[in-house]
Amino acid sequence: MKDEYILYLDESEFKNTKTFAIAGIAIKKGNISLLEQGIEEVKKLIWSEEYITSNNPVLHCTELQKVFSSRKSDDITGVKDEYQELIKLPAEDIEKIYYQVYGKLSQTLKKADVTVFSCIIKIQQLYDFAD
Repeated sequence: MKDEYILYLDESEFKNTKTFAIAGIAIKKGNISLLEQGIEEVKKLIWSEEYITSNNPVLHCTELQKVFSSRKSDDITGVKDEYQELIKLPAEDIEKIYYQVYGKLSQTLKKADVTVFSCIIKIQQLYDFAD
């Protein structure tokens, strides 16, 4: 029997550069538990187990990037509620967590043997091609 895979996709549109991106991973069904365990470990770098259990926060790298980019500012705004506690930490702690998250994510993807892929499209070129 052939291996069965699950495909996870996410998309983003960047209005300032007029680009559209879609990225994802393909993972063997048998490795999903490795991925889920790794994601839970990553969440624990940001939130307490109690908070995770009570709120089931979404690990959203855009939010993490906002907090990281503004970590030296006294006024970080526009960040989702589940990241508000992270904002209150010292800049050095935010930086440490940020790099730990990406390091752990990288380890998790390797351990789960996922295939990562992406496509970035300049939106105007797509319209030009369709004409």
